[in-house]
Amino acid sequence: MSAQTTDGGSDIEKWKLPTIAGIVAFLGGFLVTYVLKGSDVSGEIAEEWNGGAEEVGEPSTFEAVSWLFFEAHQVSIEMSGSWGDESFTEPAEIQELAAWDGYLQLIPIIAIIAVAFVFVKNYTQTASAEEGAKQGAMIAAGYALAALVIAYTGTYSESMTDDFVGTVSMSIGPDLVEALLLAGLVYPALGGALGGYFGHEQRPVAENAAPENGVEQTYDESDDTVTAPSVEQSDGTSSEPPAETEQTQ
Repeated sequence: MSAQTTDGGSDIEKWKLPTIAGIVAFLGGFLVTYVLKGSDVSGEIAEEWNGGAEEVGEPSTFEAVSWLFFEAHQVSIEMSGSWGDESFTEPAEIQELAAWDGYLQLIPIIAIIAVAFVFVKNYTQTASAEEGAKQGAMIAAGYALAALVIAYTGTYSESMTDDFVGTVSMSIGPDLVEALLLAGLVYPALGGALGGYFGHEQRPVAENAAPENGVEQTYDESDDTVTAPSVEQSDGTSSEPPAETEQTQ
């Protein structure tokens, strides 16, 4: 029973840092998009789809920026509505907005690669670049979580009552399935693996370690220590090896 608890604790610790890194990557990219486009997009979207009708209301800046950010992940933004017995669903052409710029598509991937690089370089110990890529891809856990939360909270919905057709409602937001698969998994898994691959830092190996005081030393990657073997004396006794010293990089 205690072994299971230990393993569970190890699994939690294993995923804790990459999950945090993924959340940081998503929110970092979202914040950059907000700073660059937040002042432009909200009013334009309200004018395009609501016809400027004050009784319908405008989407918040947060909602409008979230559409731009998910569009940058190639996630479909859907517009749906109903009035009376009629209803419709159609894609919202985000890239036709004046606020849209092609360079916005670079923001998510740059944020993912940068965060994965820093995470693997500073917070993991990897034996190879391939292992670094695997560690970097693990940030997808936190990125997917943040993507689902922002996709859900970034959906705009409004309704009103008309004397002729009854209740009129409309909503605009990212497709939740695509938000999970494309934005939450594909982008961070690929970008995280790339950042982690280059974030791997080569550890020193025994063959390259210079002997200290004529005694060959060995390097243990598991705990970053250097250990010298015991030395046999002329009288047949063996001296204890020097104390383990921490390898600094």
